[in-house]
Amino acid sequence: MSSAPQFASQGLFQQLLLDCDDLIFYERTTKGQLTYVSPSVRTVLGVPPEKLLGHIPTEAVGVVGKLSPREYATANRQRIFSVALQHAKGHTVEFEVVENRSTMDGKVRIFGFARDITQRRDFERQLRLSDEILRNVDTMILVADSAGLVVYGSPSIDRILGFAQAEIKGFGWWTKTRTDSDAQRRAATRAAEIASGVRKPRPEPFEHEVIDRQGRKHWILWQESRSSNNLAIFCGQDITSRREAENELKWRTEELQRSEQQLRAIFDCALEGMFLLGDDGQIFDVNPSGAAILRRGREQIIGYCIREFARDGSAADAILSDLRRKGWTRAELQIIHGNGDIAYTECTLKANILPSLHLLVMRDQTLRRELEEQLRQAQKMEAIGRLAGGVAHDINNMLTVIHGYSELMLRSLPTEDPLRRHAGCILGAVDRCSMITQQLLAFSRRQILQPQNVNLNKVVAEMSRLLQKLLGEDVQLCMRLSPGLGDVMADPGQLGQILLNLAVNARDAMPTGGWITIETRNATLQERLAISAFTLEAGEYVTLSISDNGCGMRPEIKSHIFEPFFTTKELGKGTGLGLSTVYGIVRQNHGAVLVQSEPGKGSTFTVYLPRAGTQNALITSGSISLQEPPTCES
Repeated sequence: MSSAPQFASQGLFQQLLLDCDDLIFYERTTKGQLTYVSPSVRTVLGVPPEKLLGHIPTEAVGVVGKLSPREYATANRQRIFSVALQHAKGHTVEFEVVENRSTMDGKVRIFGFARDITQRRDFERQLRLSDEILRNVDTMILVADSAGLVVYGSPSIDRILGFAQAEIKGFGWWTKTRTDSDAQRRAATRAAEIASGVRKPRPEPFEHEVIDRQGRKHWILWQESRSSNNLAIFCGQDITSRREAENELKWRTEELQRSEQQLRAIFDCALEGMFLLGDDGQIFDVNPSGAAILRRGREQIIGYCIREFARDGSAADAILSDLRRKGWTRAELQIIHGNGDIAYTECTLKANILPSLHLLVMRDQTLRRELEEQLRQAQKMEAIGRLAGGVAHDINNMLTVIHGYSELMLRSLPTEDPLRRHAGCILGAVDRCSMITQQLLAFSRRQILQPQNVNLNKVVAEMSRLLQKLLGEDVQLCMRLSPGLGDVMADPGQLGQILLNLAVNARDAMPTGGWITIETRNATLQERLAISAFTLEAGEYVTLSISDNGCGMRPEIKSHIFEPFFTTKELGKGTGLGLSTVYGIVRQNHGAVLVQSEPGKGSTFTVYLPRAGTQNALITSGSISLQEPPTCES
C-alpha cells in the first residue's frame, strides 16, 4: 500500500481516515488506477485496501468511474456523483462521491471521497413511499402541538378536502373546516390538551362533520392518539359516502317497513280471507278473516295444504293447476269448517306476488247463497199467495151463487120432499169449500181482520180444553205460559187458527202418541234476524212455541212445508193448507215462524209476533240466542 498523500498535518489526517468508518478517501490517476485507498474501505466494503492499489479492480470500478482526462480539463473542477457497490458479504452499499483535480509536481492527481449513504437513501425512499401512501390512501393525518397548532397535515387532505398543506398548518385547519368560531376554538383547545397530556385521547373512534373548500359537508371518522414528544395525532377517514349510503339505506328500510306495515294492516283488516300459498298449496300466512272462514286458529292453518280444508281435494288441486298454467284464476270451492259444516266460497288467486309465493283471496258466499235461497222461497211463496188469493176470490164468488140457489131450492121444497136431503148436502159442501177459501185467503193475507190487543196466554187457556179433545188421549199436552207476557196486536180468531193448525200438525207427526208442549215467552232481538222466508227487525216480540217428539222432518221436506196443498199425509187425510194458513196469518201480522226439526227428534214451531206498543227498529249490533225445544215432564 502506498503512503497517504503528503499534508501539513499528516498525522491528523491519517487519524481522521481511521476514525471515519463511513468515509473512504482515495487517490487515482486519470486512467483510473488507484494509488491510495484509506483503511476505512475495509469497514465500509469489507475489502482490504491493498487489493485495490495499482490497478482498477472490479470492486472499485463504480467508485473510480470511467472518466477521461478531458473531463478534468478545467483546473480544480469538482465532480459529484452517486454509485452503488457490492459489499464483500453480498449486500449493496450506496455512496456519494466527490472528486477534485489538482496538479502536484507537474502531474495531474485526482482525489476523491466516497461517503456511505445507504441508510440515508433508505430513509429517503421510505419517506417518498410514506408520502405516496399518504397521498393516495383515504386516511388523513393531522399532527398538532401543545399550543393547538397543526404542524403536519398529510397530502391526502388536499385530495379529499381540497386544502394544501400550507393552508391547514397553524390554526388554518380549524378555520378552514369549521364555520363556527366557537367550534374552531373548542377543537384547537382539545388538540392542545391532548398534546400536553391534560386530556386523554378518546379510546374509541368517533365521527365529526367538517367542510371542504367548496363548503360541502364531509363526515370524518377520527381516531385520537398522543405521541411521546407531546404531539396530538389525529387519523381520519372520510366516511361521507358510507354515511350517505347508510342514510339512504335507513330511509329505504323505513319506507320498506312503512310499506310492510301498510300491507300487513290491509292484509289483517281485509274482510276477505287472504292466504299466502307455496307452489304446492302449502299455507305460509293467513289473515284473521281467512281463519274465520275456516273456523280455525292460525296455528291450525299455517303449514297445512289448502286441499286439506277443501271438501273435495281434487277440486283444490285443479284450482292450483289452473293457477300455475294461467297465473291468475277464479273458482268456487267448498270448504269444511272446523265444526264440520260446509262453506261455499269464491276464490281468486294471483300467482307469484313474490317468487314462488301466491295470493289466495277467499270470500265466504254461504250467507249469500242462503239469502238468495230465502229470497227465491219468499218470491215463490208470494207468487203462490197471490195465485191462491185470486183463486179463492173466484171460488168464493161461485160458492156464493151455489149457496144462494141451494137455499132457494131448499125453501121451495116441501118438508117431506126427498130432494131436501140433496139440497142440504149441497149447502154442507158449500160451507166446507168456504172454509178452504178462508184458509187460502189467510195464506194470501187478504182475509179481513179485526185486530186488537190480545194476550197469547189467554188464547191458549181458552183453547186448551178444545185442544185436549182434539189431540186425543194418547197425546200429552203440556203448557208453559210465561207470566208477565206482553200483548200482541192481532185478530183473536187468527191466533186461534195458528194454535189449532200447529197443534194438529204436531199430533199428525205422532201416530203412536207422544207429548206436545205449548210455551209462551217474551223475546228481544238485538239485531235483524232472517228466518227462512221471514225477516224480523230488531225489537220486542212475543213468542208462541209448539213442540213435539214426533218423527221430525228432513231438510228437503222442511223447505216446502208452507206451500199450499203440499202435504206428506196420505190421500184424503190432509189438504196441505194448515201450515200455509199459519204462514199467511203470521206474515199478515208482521211476524215470523222459526222451524227446528230433525228426523227422529221431533219438531218445534216458534211463532214471533211483534209486542203491542213497541216500535221494532233495526239494530246493527248484538245477537239473538235461539232456545232449544222445551221438554215436558210426565
